[in-house]
Amino acid sequence: MRRALPALCALALAAPALAAGQTEGVVLLCRVEVVFACGQACEDFAQPAELSLNFGARTGSFCRGTMCTEAGLSSLALKGRLDDRDYLAFRLGGPAEPFEVTGALNPDRRSFAAVSDEIGHLAGQCEPGEGE
Repeated sequence: MRRALPALCALALAAPALAAGQTEGVVLLCRVEVVFACGQACEDFAQPAELSLNFGARTGSFCRGTMCTEAGLSSLALKGRLDDRDYLAFRLGGPAEPFEVTGALNPDRRSFAAVSDEIGHLAGQCEPGEGE
């Protein structure tokens, strides 16, 4: 899923847009690197998980192993209290969806931390996806 030069160019464009709170057309593909604080779910879940976040279309997907589910995406641009950096809080899913993932994204470092109601607390890295 790694792309060489095109991904770096897209990332250079995506990070400033997120930092400025402009999410129109920004698509990120996020890999879950670690699952922690998950209780029984850690024993049951040994497959990779990924998030696809399309902020322009306000949709995304949550993939757990081979099962991917699409849902609505909401987001809020926030300013760090101590480091004055730009962050993006997001919520994928909702009451009518079979899952919910809520988290925060640091566009400068392309990292995120989130909580999934299915598999626990997640942390990982993002890279730019194909914009529309």
